[in-house]
Amino acid sequence: MAQTHRSVVSMVDSLSHELEHLDPVERRQLLMQMVRLLAATPGTQLQLGDGASDRAGENRAVALCEWALDAGATESEQLLKVDMRPGEIQIAKTREATGRSLITNGFLGADLIHVPAGEGFAPHTHPGDHLLFVVGGRGTITAAGEILETTPGLVYMVDGAQPHAVGAITDHVLLSVGVAHQPLDSANRQELRPFEDLLTDDGHIVCRICGIKAGSGNELRAAGCSHGPVVFGATGA
Repeated sequence: MAQTHRSVVSMVDSLSHELEHLDPVERRQLLMQMVRLLAATPGTQLQLGDGASDRAGENRAVALCEWALDAGATESEQLLKVDMRPGEIQIAKTREATGRSLITNGFLGADLIHVPAGEGFAPHTHPGDHLLFVVGGRGTITAAGEILETTPGLVYMVDGAQPHAVGAITDHVLLSVGVAHQPLDSANRQELRPFEDLLTDDGHIVCRICGIKAGSGNELRAAGCSHGPVVFGATGA
């Protein structure tokens, strides 16, 4: 099972390198075509990470993984308990973001991501797309010249070819579901981009939390905005 997962990841990685000369949008489209072919191929095996559940018993067609605990229910609400502690895996190309691998079949997968307050993912793109479910703490998503606040109960998605950055205002936990899925510690999970790629066409960025507008990350910080993206490993702050 693990060998199958590694083979699929290796194929995605190899194809990503072969297509590096293409425009990011075109490259992602070709990668997604391969992913759709893999999804239609029978016999794909599932791989469980941290939180594996034995409820499926001997049923090899179903994989169950626990990412939160049942904290009870009222007549109208279901309560969940989410572990806000850092994960065991250091996420590649970040300073302090960590995570737990939950479940994957090599092209579709889910991880639980922990970002400490004040940290985040520098401007980047990636070969596939992610759905990010905010399950703990306050954070930010920055793209197309805007910094937006994210809070528990929200889910968001950014096109993988669109430069974007994720930040943490407080300790922040995200349930990430992605395709084409890459391991948390894989250098191919994200491609770092210059800070300027986050700006509007006229070269500005505005924080929708504090209302400050600037032409760079340095200008944001000088003006008193504490919500701008981290620039670890990126240029043009």
